Amino acid sequence: MSEPYALGVDLGTTSTAAAVARGATVRPLTFDGGVASVPSVIFVPAGGAVLVGNAAEAGAAADPSRAIREFKRRMGDPVPAVIGGVPYPIELVMAHLLAFVVRTAVAQEGALPAVIVLTHPANWGDYKTGMLREAARRAGLDADRVVLLTEPEAAAVSHTREHQLAVGDVIAVYDLGGGTFDAALVRRTATRFELIGNPEGMDRLGGIDFDQAVLAHVDRALAGAVTAADRSDPATLPAQAALRVQCRRAKEALTGAADTTIPVALPALQAEVRLTRPELEAMVRPRLADTTRALERAVRSAGLTMDGVSRVLLVGSSSLMPLVGEVVQQATGRTAVLAAQPKLAIATGAALIGATQLAAPAPAAATASVTPSPPAAAAGWQAPVKVAPPEPAKPRRGHRRTAIAAAIGAAVGVAAVIGVVVLTGGDDTITTSAPSTTRSDPAASTTAAPTSPVVVALGDPALVPASLGAGGTGVVVVTTSGAVLQVSATGATPVLGADDITGAAFAAMSADGSLVVSAPSGVWEVRDGAATLVLDAAAAGMGATPGPVALDPTGNLYVADNANHRILRRGTDGSLSLVAGSGVVPLAGRADGDGQRGETIAVGTVAGLLIDRAGRLVFTDTAIPAVRAIDSAGITATLLGGDTGPAATAVGGLALNTDGTLLAALPAVGAVVRIGNDGTVTTIATAPGASGVAVTADGTLWLISGGQVTRSAL
Repeated sequence: MSEPYALGVDLGTTSTAAAVARGATVRPLTFDGGVASVPSVIFVPAGGAVLVGNAAEAGAAADPSRAIREFKRRMGDPVPAVIGGVPYPIELVMAHLLAFVVRTAVAQEGALPAVIVLTHPANWGDYKTGMLREAARRAGLDADRVVLLTEPEAAAVSHTREHQLAVGDVIAVYDLGGGTFDAALVRRTATRFELIGNPEGMDRLGGIDFDQAVLAHVDRALAGAVTAADRSDPATLPAQAALRVQCRRAKEALTGAADTTIPVALPALQAEVRLTRPELEAMVRPRLADTTRALERAVRSAGLTMDGVSRVLLVGSSSLMPLVGEVVQQATGRTAVLAAQPKLAIATGAALIGATQLAAPAPAAATASVTPSPPAAAAGWQAPVKVAPPEPAKPRRGHRRTAIAAAIGAAVGVAAVIGVVVLTGGDDTITTSAPSTTRSDPAASTTAAPTSPVVVALGDPALVPASLGAGGTGVVVVTTSGAVLQVSATGATPVLGADDITGAAFAAMSADGSLVVSAPSGVWEVRDGAATLVLDAAAAGMGATPGPVALDPTGNLYVADNANHRILRRGTDGSLSLVAGSGVVPLAGRADGDGQRGETIAVGTVAGLLIDRAGRLVFTDTAIPAVRAIDSAGITATLLGGDTGPAATAVGGLALNTDGTLLAALPAVGAVVRIGNDGTVTTIATAPGASGVAVTADGTLWLISGGQVTRSAL
């Protein structure tokens, strides 16, 4: 017989912890090797059962393409992850992790838990928490056993075991974990903690981002040898994955040490790189400033000032960095208290809350098949509740489905997500009308050509333009073999040199003036002259042949992985989704797959990529060749080319015209065509070998033609 117990589970971005509680007694659940956490990693082998945790880490070291990690960042994204070429819904991936934790508890306790408390960020709305419940259902858990609890409330409960709080005391919970940051305020009442104000959250800020900064430091110290490593060598990807582990260990070592050494073992390079604590802190400090500003917003949303906060509770694995407490205390003027066990605080508090919901102890069969009675009403601590802020709050991420849906009729130019999800954080839905499937021969109609083109000098005759993208009013972005340039009517200004991002291939400019640049190492963001890797090609399973990049109005990134014949989407929340491409190259002249979902169609080499005003992903496929579109429901249509005629014997770049129509460069026929919203195709310019096209907001047409950049008025 086994006394009923509660299981608290903190499903983290990088690691997962759990705790078992009976009454006021609580202990951490231990995993392989007796450790109190397990890596949040899933590995899907070519044959056999799905592996979780340490076993998954071992598999990922050998074959990173069959592993998925950091999937908590994608909860609520209906677009499945692709693991080993097979789509997996995110809630199913989470279910594998949760089922593993429960099996571990059953093996140690001899019975299923009577109550399972699952924690989640306080800023998750009904949609994401619904997906968490779905993950629990897919894990085989009885819904009557499952209780959801916000992470700050769980952390506060755990904190009261070490520190007394008076009724009415307010504490700010600062949760900096492996992959996310959350800030929230909780107030002590006689029987519970209540969440007050509006929680703040950052889905892409945590220890793994600090690890990436360390990796970039190593790459700089080795003159770019890490990102330039030969990815055609099967030993490169596992070696780069191992190096990321060494970077994480170095970061953790600097919690107590003044400096450390990072071993680098790549196929063609053996080296060591020294890292000091001041160097690490210089990398991390700007991001910590973002967290304290978020904490201040959470305080203001509750109608309080910092003087009304008793203390700031630091939880999460990354809060162990000494700099975190220093920065928080300086920014807030309040005492910053590090939780006794930052990695376990949330799981411990969740288990204690679950224990209060158990009925008086009753005998239960010591088998995994036992079905305890549903949880009875608790005495003492109650299930936490949320208290509304003093004034109505603006909709937050995770709560905006209704607000956005209601605004569709009034909004103008709002882009919808490819794959049935709006691109504002991964959990809202907007649909748009289906694209026209009419295809026409560009020779069918013509209009007057633009004014005579003017050649724009790039400053160095050796620079040969390779790709072109609109950058703003009168400004375009040009990538060349030796630099990335911003080009205007008055000349060219280098943004990056050849050594800044090795192999820079395509670039696009965001609304705030920053650039995204694709390269064999992945996609980089360039802001104020500094380059940051935002999509690691190795981690995403991308090949070494970069394709075009595009940004939608809300900042979501799209990139063509031409080595693997697919198009990926990186959401603003860090989620990675397959938008198009089954991994098969299409036959010439065969634009198959119209009416089918984008991830099922064959995709060749992509030469142009953009998001149009209808929210469609539009791309040129040089293998067919054709211009194709995928709408907000993920459905494919061919707009030009394929088997419709000889006019599109080759396709190049794409541009969005000022009137919302599409422009496509056709190098084989030396023309630029306009694809109207009704599907009609019109030739608007002739240009020998036209391969790149862009239109700036002032109505200037820019082309790459004959190895030169030209401009003319439309």
